[in-house]
Amino acid sequence: MARLLLLGLTTSLLACGGDDTTTYDSGTDADTDTDTDTDTDTDTDTEEDHCPNEAPQTDEHPGAGTLVGTVYDGAGVGLAGVRVSWCDHWECLTTESGTDGSYQIDNAGAGQHSFDAVPAGLDGYSTTLTILSVEPDETLEGDLHLPDLGTAHTLTAAAEEVELGDGLYLTVKEGEFELLFSDVTEVSGARLTEGQWPVLDVPGTVVAVWNLYPFEAEIPAGVPVRIENEWGLAAGDSLTLMTTSYGCFDFLDPIVLEVSADGGWLESTEGMLKELSTLVLIDPDA
Repeated sequence: MARLLLLGLTTSLLACGGDDTTTYDSGTDADTDTDTDTDTDTDTDTEEDHCPNEAPQTDEHPGAGTLVGTVYDGAGVGLAGVRVSWCDHWECLTTESGTDGSYQIDNAGAGQHSFDAVPAGLDGYSTTLTILSVEPDETLEGDLHLPDLGTAHTLTAAAEEVELGDGLYLTVKEGEFELLFSDVTEVSGARLTEGQWPVLDVPGTVVAVWNLYPFEAEIPAGVPVRIENEWGLAAGDSLTLMTTSYGCFDFLDPIVLEVSADGGWLESTEGMLKELSTLVLIDPDA
């Protein structure tokens, strides 16, 4: 995987506060572990279907690194109080961004983790989630930008195509989404500019990034997705859409998008969108 250090993020990649606020969240781990041990076979099968690439949790990490940067709002002003977490499954190091938006996480376990910045209690901002690795003794720097969510679309009984962030369209209806502790009644999103892209470990060149809301809402049956072909790709050309998953701590299976015969759209030909999260459009051959 090529590491693309893209300064910026939207709301979840790298976001934390000062060193004195960093905590080790183990209570959730204990609860989750107990639930996992007592799950039925049906539950396990469902989880495997949604998390095809999930790596097993490990208590052994080859050293530790440091994550540092600043969280900004859409206007480029430092944003305080953003919760930033570095997680191996449900075992997380968590902090909050300081008054100037700065964050730092020390002793971040090396190897692959999920990294998210959540504007808890701050309305209107999107959440960003990435999957990446830090090397032992490495200091990984990356500023995070949290643009405002766009227009909220109320779900109805009839399927409707809606735009969630510039150029990204989903066909959705009520009853398709699953979200812990809450019903999903509306959806929205934000597209990150290139200067706002997060640090990403992806197998190709990043073309575009979106953050979708409500963050981590799952779509068991999947929904079709299409993207405006603003890059002038020829009919039959394709790009790949990667979906980060909060519950799986990894990317879901990639979605292949092929340019339509009229050249106007990139449309899903292999795979459906299964979760509202951070979406990363890549060119795997570049």
